[in-house]
Amino acid sequence: MRGLEQQHYTNSKDNVYLEDGNLVIEATNRKVEDQYDVTQGNTTRKVIYDSGSVRTHGKQEFLYGRIEMKAKLPKGQAVFPAFWTLGSDFTLDGKVTQGIGWPDSGEIDIMELIGTGTGGGANGNKQVYQTLHYGTNGNDEGKYAGNGTCYTLPSGIFNDDYHVFGINWSKGKIEWYVDDQIVRTVDYSDDLRALECIDRPQYIQFNLALGGAWPGAVSDNLAGTKFEVDYVRYARNDQQQKDADAFYANSYKINGEKDVTMTEGDMPDLLAGITVDEGTVVDYSIDDEPMFSNVGGNTKVSNVCAGKDDQEALKSLKPGTYNLYYTVYEKGNTTAARTRREVLLTVEERIFEKDLEKSGLELNGFVGDTLDTIKLPEGWVFENPKEKITKDTKEVSVKYSGIDGKVGTALINVQERAQIIAGENSKYDVKDSKPLKITMNVSKGNVLKVFVNGKELDTKYYTIENVSNKVNIILSEEYLKTLDNGEYTIKITSTLGNVETVFTVSNSKDDNTNQKPTTDKRDDANNKTNNVTTTVVKNTTQKSTKTGDQTPVELLTMGCLVSLLAIIILKKKKVF
Repeated sequence: MRGLEQQHYTNSKDNVYLEDGNLVIEATNRKVEDQYDVTQGNTTRKVIYDSGSVRTHGKQEFLYGRIEMKAKLPKGQAVFPAFWTLGSDFTLDGKVTQGIGWPDSGEIDIMELIGTGTGGGANGNKQVYQTLHYGTNGNDEGKYAGNGTCYTLPSGIFNDDYHVFGINWSKGKIEWYVDDQIVRTVDYSDDLRALECIDRPQYIQFNLALGGAWPGAVSDNLAGTKFEVDYVRYARNDQQQKDADAFYANSYKINGEKDVTMTEGDMPDLLAGITVDEGTVVDYSIDDEPMFSNVGGNTKVSNVCAGKDDQEALKSLKPGTYNLYYTVYEKGNTTAARTRREVLLTVEERIFEKDLEKSGLELNGFVGDTLDTIKLPEGWVFENPKEKITKDTKEVSVKYSGIDGKVGTALINVQERAQIIAGENSKYDVKDSKPLKITMNVSKGNVLKVFVNGKELDTKYYTIENVSNKVNIILSEEYLKTLDNGEYTIKITSTLGNVETVFTVSNSKDDNTNQKPTTDKRDDANNKTNNVTTTVVKNTTQKSTKTGDQTPVELLTMGCLVSLLAIIILKKKKVF
């Protein structure tokens, strides 16, 4: 609906549909509960009809050439069908922040009919209008702007049969025709502002309005009125093609645009992958037209995100489908045509289970801990983070901090924390030739790494074996025999927590204090022969090779030998 028009444009198949090869726009009565008033100046009218409007914006644009439509037009009081174009960089009535406003973006009215009544008089159903609109800063004041011409059908009305309405558009010049007759020609090549506003890419639109400031008020019997379009055609001659190619060769370039999918609550960089010419600016706007609803009075399409600096609006988008408009322009340049590309933006609902799956996290909780010890996917928090985990804990509530009212349910895998149930403070004696075993209340899959005195142990030095609902960590004999006597700290990390204990290594065969004294067998034999017992003390001190440098032990030994020799000599000399 625009101005004092009395129709509400819908996305209903009751108002826009295909039938027998035609595109049909049909007016229907608007439900009483959805009717509303519109006011312009001192005039107020009620919107009592539903209708349709079709455009090629974002799908196909046109520059120069022959654009024509074959259609059967509606009839009635203030019926207002139109076939027209607007600049492809138009703001879409404020839906695109980076666009050019009306009429600076240019408008070509190929055909307008206003029916009988206040504006059209008695001949309104047999007359069509041809008009240009352009200007500066929102003022429709160009040399050839407004004041269109009117063509009157020689006989009958335009609802009797199909007619062809079109333009032949060349650089700086437009010819309007109805059927095979040229009905208006405008050469605007002498008007720089016309060249700036009109000679730029345009999109086509055709719609069935009812009433308005120009046609006047509608009657209340127009439900079922149809605007039937047989075809729309487009073609260029060689010169028009050449001029269009030259324009696009010098226009602002954009590449990399494509449909985008994001998750509710995120703030993705929607300009990532978009490339433009050096010295130009690219930005975007988002509207909710794909989710437009006909119900609820004066429903409208809204700009829901004004661009890269409106990140909070992007973050706040509800799940659904949106139009995403990329616009490239030169900063400060309000005359050159801007380049526009349209894609779809899909916002998926944020669901806890999906975020959990993407994160790869496991919601393992230990009995006795609080819920906030469990890591959740980014943005999610527990509603009661200090709640203690018990053996009966299972489903708990979570919420997404960035979206008001967004909640979910987390399924907690409750587990007992890892504990050593056998082998704590073990002692290992090398002579026993047994491995060292530590038993834990976890399974083999839970064990991560084994450390001894802070150094990670190579897996070739230990084995892990499952035994019922527990696991044995076994240090090999090969490894243990490499250790010196003493106490060692062993740490075992697992998905259920870490455990730590000590073990002691005792290698008795290397302990010199436990060795027994040895005796000299030869001296022992001599002692027995002479009935003398001598204790031999093992000398552990290195002897000197110098004369007179004997140790006290050596001196004592020599003294004993001398005494023994003297006794033997004396016995031999004794006379019986």
